[in-house]
Amino acid sequence: MKFSSFTSGFDIEQFLNLLIQKLFPVWYASHAVKEIDIEAIGHLNPSSFLSHRWLSVSSVTEAMLNSLEDKNEWKTLIEQLEQLVIEKEYDKRLDISVLNGFESSQYDDNWENIAEYSKNACADITKKSAKDFENNIKRAFSEDDQPYHVYYREWDGRYYYLNKREPIFIAAAMEQLRQGHKFDLKCKLHVESLHMRSLDRMRNSFWILLMKRESAYLIYQLLSQANLPCQLAEFEWRRNDLCFLIAKKHNMKLNRILLNLLSTHSSKLILDWPKFLSQQNFPFRNR
Repeated sequence: MKFSSFTSGFDIEQFLNLLIQKLFPVWYASHAVKEIDIEAIGHLNPSSFLSHRWLSVSSVTEAMLNSLEDKNEWKTLIEQLEQLVIEKEYDKRLDISVLNGFESSQYDDNWENIAEYSKNACADITKKSAKDFENNIKRAFSEDDQPYHVYYREWDGRYYYLNKREPIFIAAAMEQLRQGHKFDLKCKLHVESLHMRSLDRMRNSFWILLMKRESAYLIYQLLSQANLPCQLAEFEWRRNDLCFLIAKKHNMKLNRILLNLLSTHSSKLILDWPKFLSQQNFPFRNR
């Protein structure tokens, strides 16, 4: 009875798992990652009339850089990250119909685009005649606001206007574009792009896997127990439920584990960040 009483509280499966994990940590991790239940990442780059709600590669890069604790260990990655986002400026006449969003607004609603913003915020603005269009343009782009700054992001093909005041008259004028009106804004166009050579080097040398924070912690623990070097890094403040798992690709044991992980989980669950960025490219053509 005593023996029976003792074994009734003993979990033999858990004991064997712990024993195998201790004796064969790499083998255990290689198989365990296939069984991990991972929640979907969700939409990374939401549609919004406000550009500060969009995915920001600059913010992601800055958060990752601040998270890398051992600067010598990750020196090469740090150098590549610091070179990743580049900006060029052009003096440009730009058709305002290309705008996808504004930098700021007093409205905090989840309107997906400028048309929805205009429908809700610009109802009291007259926008019928050519004279109305002219007046709206004058009020939208005051001479006091010069130079006007527009940003274009090559990784998602979106334009936004760095507005200094509530953009109701810009939105009203854009609504009138459907009536056949047209206006080219003389502006400073900032083109934000990615340094593809740095991105390729990063992709060839490092695992930078984005996933739900709980899953990243679990995989980090498995790799650490197998004495395989890796690092957790932050994503950005908009999505603090996500984080990166970072590791170097020169370790064959670690590679086998992470390839097992990726082969059994879709990109909706685990995103290879450098690969994702390399597939998102809408080059600007200065014509």
